[in-house]
Amino acid sequence: MALTWLLTNLTSPTRLLAAEKTTDDPAEKVHITSDTMMFDDKNSQVEFTGNVVATRLDATIHADHVKVLLYSEAEKKSRTVKGEAKAPDDNIKQLIATGNVKVIQNDATATADKAVYNTTQKTIVLTGESPTVLSGKNYVTGKKITLFQDTRRVVVESDKTRRVEAFFDSNAPKPGTN
Repeated sequence: MALTWLLTNLTSPTRLLAAEKTTDDPAEKVHITSDTMMFDDKNSQVEFTGNVVATRLDATIHADHVKVLLYSEAEKKSRTVKGEAKAPDDNIKQLIATGNVKVIQNDATATADKAVYNTTQKTIVLTGESPTVLSGKNYVTGKKITLFQDTRRVVVESDKTRRVEAFFDSNAPKPGTN
């Protein structure tokens, strides 16, 4: 139960970087630093490269490279007609972090070679050599970790060379209670 809480809260849209609403509260803003940034209006994307650190609320993402795919103007209009857009500024379609990815929130840390956050499906997929989510003494690792935000469900998959591994310390405090 604590692991489900950890994984779903670690990747919740209000904590992960997906700036799905605008607010005047500076704590709700996304702050990104990197060595370089490239905005490509034609392809509706922004790329941050080199020592990327993105912070929003109590979550921080570190990665070598972060690509943010935005909805085009045509896609935004189509989503509004279909009633999919949550707010007029719901611009982020997908966020892709690659290279030494580390997501830190409170006492929880997720690491992976690649993390993909899909705002439509409300999923985050951690992949690579050994994606891991760690909270205190509790952890889970496998070949692929998929977190479903709406249903608070987590699927950890293995492959032929790596099995799923999890460790739960029942004496460890629930995340956020210490």
